[in-house]
Amino acid sequence: MARPALLVLSLALGVSLSAPARAQADGERHLLEVAVGGGMSWQSADPTRMDVAPGGQLSARAMVDVTHARLDARYLMLDPSRPDWFDLRGDARLLFVTVHDVTWRRTADGELLRLFAGLGGEIDLPDDFGHLMLNVGFAMTRFGGYDGVERPLTEAYGAYAGVTGRIHFGPVRDELRIAVHGMTVPPELSLELALEPMQVFDDLVAGVTASNRLYVEVIAEDVITVGPELFVSIEQLVDGPVIQGTLGVSGTLGL
Repeated sequence: MARPALLVLSLALGVSLSAPARAQADGERHLLEVAVGGGMSWQSADPTRMDVAPGGQLSARAMVDVTHARLDARYLMLDPSRPDWFDLRGDARLLFVTVHDVTWRRTADGELLRLFAGLGGEIDLPDDFGHLMLNVGFAMTRFGGYDGVERPLTEAYGAYAGVTGRIHFGPVRDELRIAVHGMTVPPELSLELALEPMQVFDDLVAGVTASNRLYVEVIAEDVITVGPELFVSIEQLVDGPVIQGTLGVSGTLGL
């Protein structure tokens, strides 16, 4: 995973250096952000039971935002003593093609793969306050075991409608992401299903996936800022809910 991360960072630096320079006034949208942080975490990663467990965390984030394109990726090490447990999330936009959420997570409870991708657009809010992105498209989740962790595999497919709001007001930066989705477990092929194709829609399970990241720039020196960061995520899987949160200090380079 190191080589792809270095490639993304190299491309981000290349884009930021080749783009026109912009003054970094309070609230202005950055072309590039790179951040590292750490602190405490809490999570309930097994959707079949609500069992919130506290722990530590280390995090890293990279974001590139240029005209008509955006890429944001966040890596979270859920337990510094277990680097094989992690949470990798991202979102992207290229013109009207959007990835609202792509997640790859491994914990002691199993491995989650999730993808919400489709079509959408972005609306700039007045006074450079932030922007709003609306999109709809395909949704899928896959939750099961992996090397050393046994768990029955659960897959679900369907559609989603998502909204992302990003605001930056003075030292406060906040990102709210919400996706409303309807998914169903793929049925086994049978003659009965062929005779009743609408049964697939009868088995749709509605759910909501929401997250919020709040970052406050307490110390600001030129393009470097340091401050507290709070992240909370609630996910509705076919088997039940998953909750995750982190609270810590993050240092950010914003160009």
